[in-house]
Amino acid sequence: MLTNSELNEIRERCEKATPGPELVRYEHGGGRSYIQTGDWESLHGKRDRKLVADYYNEEDREFYHSARADIPALLAHIDALESERQLLIAQQEKMCESFEKMGEQIKELESQIPRWIPVEERLPENWVGVIVYSEEMGVLNNGWTVDGKWFDQTTILDDITHWMPLPEGPEEEK
Repeated sequence: MLTNSELNEIRERCEKATPGPELVRYEHGGGRSYIQTGDWESLHGKRDRKLVADYYNEEDREFYHSARADIPALLAHIDALESERQLLIAQQEKMCESFEKMGEQIKELESQIPRWIPVEERLPENWVGVIVYSEEMGVLNNGWTVDGKWFDQTTILDDITHWMPLPEGPEEEK
């Protein structure tokens, strides 16, 4: 890929070059073909001509003849592509920012989802009703702890492994 410096050098050469094909003359002489450029008077023998390039076949002549128009068109196309690339970079940066915000929102929402809390991690406050789980009895809808001992309405519970807070009641309709 060309660097900006290399593209600028091409632009400068292009801007300094003799204007387009209307000032180009193709001649054959001495067994060789060559291209001369200049204004009308120089091309018609009234002033000195400038030899621009030797060429050896019709394809070379066509290439040189077309280059004066093709190179500026290619440079303009490169400029348009660079503008589109810059827009895409800006859009990508905005999308990355959006993804970061969404990730933060997801973490916040995940923290609001009730989860089973292992009793080794922490216990609920004393006398606060929670949902409990024991391998022997499964899920119990109302248990609580007092000083590290688990209870339900009638029993001391020995094998509680996990618990989670009871959900909030429904919101009143307005």
